[in-house]
Amino acid sequence: MQDGGDREQNGPAITIGLPVCNGENYIREAIDSVLAQTFGDFDLLISDNASSDATENICRAYARRDPRIRYIRQESNIGAIANFKFVAGQARAPLFSWLAHDDRLRPEYLKTMTDYFARAGQEVVLTSCDFAIISPEGEEIGSQTTECLRETIPWEERVYRFFDFPQSKSNAYTAIYGVMRTDICQQVLRESPDRKQAIGGEAPILCRFAAAGEIVSLPFTLRELRWHGKNLSITEKARLRKKSWLQRLFFKPRNWAHVAGQLLSVLFRSRLPLKTKIIASWRIISGFLLLLLRKIFRIKGVQTLPWRQR
Repeated sequence: MQDGGDREQNGPAITIGLPVCNGENYIREAIDSVLAQTFGDFDLLISDNASSDATENICRAYARRDPRIRYIRQESNIGAIANFKFVAGQARAPLFSWLAHDDRLRPEYLKTMTDYFARAGQEVVLTSCDFAIISPEGEEIGSQTTECLRETIPWEERVYRFFDFPQSKSNAYTAIYGVMRTDICQQVLRESPDRKQAIGGEAPILCRFAAAGEIVSLPFTLRELRWHGKNLSITEKARLRKKSWLQRLFFKPRNWAHVAGQLLSVLFRSRLPLKTKIIASWRIISGFLLLLLRKIFRIKGVQTLPWRQR
């Protein structure tokens, strides 16, 4: 493992973890969006997953120019999920946030988030925001609002969003790209099982955050998520289509069972109230059974359960 751009520092307020593999098309925009922040007390950690394109040269050039950037190149590809975990494990600051190499932060992101944590109680472990959806060319084409996580909603109601199954029925999963307390994040990742695929991977992580404390979304659009043909979920689905019919047949039910099992396990080991555990467990089990029935009987008319239609 080669390391470039290391520096002496008194400890930044927040570490931004940027995992990347062959990201030459967008990595400059991601880094520039960090350097353009109105809040400058950050540490940007880039973990290059053995890229074979110009990513290394681009990142090393940035690291030479700005001592806040740490660049690490993995000797071999350790996998996308392991690379996400790596940057979180190397975080030096009390706060941490992931940044995908093809996404961008808006200039007030770090200031707004760190200001909120400065006045929030210790019970808040993760803070997110609303997102703009951008095209491959960087033009805004949509948005993701996370109104279901506003602090005006009591945590006793918000918490169910992280034990809903499937989690894709709510956009609460975008909270994974918020700002979190580093110690909680590292603990959560140690407890989370290793996964080979990213599809459904937010659920076992976010439910552990919800068991550790409160998750809040601020009513500001502060991040930009890029949608293009090489998003991780899209490439994983493309790889799945190349597998045998038997592997494709059992992939989804096996993945559903794994995620649902993780949610139930975390739920019952948590300190959440008994009433919350009972209601959340019903939502998980009924959601899993509905998906399974749809898979078996190829039911296409029923898209969701009544309590998820709001």
